[in-house]
Amino acid sequence: MEARLLEVSPKVVAAPVRQVMVRLSSIGFCLAELADVHTKLFKMVNSGDDDGCPTARHNEARMLICEELPELQESLLHKGQTLAKYLAARLVYHELRSELFERLYFVTAPGGGIATPSSAVGSFTPRTSTTPASFLQDSAGGLLTLKEIVASRQNSFLSLVEQAPTALLGSFVAELGIELTHAWMYVIIDYLRKQQLDQIYDHLDGDQEALSRAIDSMMQVTRQRVQTKALGGLTLEDCRNAEKRLEEVQRLSQCLIEEMRSRTAEELARYAAKVRGEFSQETRDMRDTASTMLGRERSQTPTPMGPSLGEKTPRILTYSDMESLVDAVVWFLKYALNPD
Repeated sequence: MEARLLEVSPKVVAAPVRQVMVRLSSIGFCLAELADVHTKLFKMVNSGDDDGCPTARHNEARMLICEELPELQESLLHKGQTLAKYLAARLVYHELRSELFERLYFVTAPGGGIATPSSAVGSFTPRTSTTPASFLQDSAGGLLTLKEIVASRQNSFLSLVEQAPTALLGSFVAELGIELTHAWMYVIIDYLRKQQLDQIYDHLDGDQEALSRAIDSMMQVTRQRVQTKALGGLTLEDCRNAEKRLEEVQRLSQCLIEEMRSRTAEELARYAAKVRGEFSQETRDMRDTASTMLGRERSQTPTPMGPSLGEKTPRILTYSDMESLVDAVVWFLKYALNPD
């Protein structure tokens, strides 16, 4: 798991964020119009029917409306939620890549050198920046905390929340809050693996509180746009579902912080290595031996045309790959912190 895993095909992030928002708004407009069509069609069918003796033709029309339109609406809603999830992942893993994965909690050693031990390989943080410089200004002699990142970006987040279509607002806010929390926990795990607990410990409570306040602010804007009567809009149930998902991920981050208070730096380093899926030297030796034996067996049998099973082919990573990596770490955290 290295920083190169954050590299994606240029095509994935070619469209500006503003253009993605336009596409999201277009889907939201279609959802709203589809809900209006549903209402208008029912009114038209009912107005032409006999109240005392409904006709079979009008009943068939009602059945057709009930069967066809919800399926189309569900398909459109799924596409919109997928786009909202992409936008949230892009904001965290691409637009905030430098701040979160390269500069967060990073302290430059005296003389301008890198303070990270040379033995800390396969790490996301810290490293030389490979992305354009952020608008955030470095504090003299200090380090960048999540609290400062959230404060600098909060107006941008709220602006996007206000621009998001009502029907997809709950999904977007939930995904953005979840991805921010997941990324933050992953960076914490990386510092624990390098036994740099002292470097981040004093900032965790403040960062947790700042992140929680930012998520609450976005949810407040979301709740203000609840539509109790409009079909295809934002409902109270949508808000409750989003809040439930956000509460769960914040509870997980709080459990991680509490775990850090009860363990030593060495214990946390082993714990972080286990979370990241790293193997002991003995395990690696056994795996290499098994691979060598398997390679010998393969060399004695004819191979089909094309790349062999052991051959690695180049592949461009997508946001789904990055989310899978982070989700795997989060899943392990859930299991480790809540074994029941």
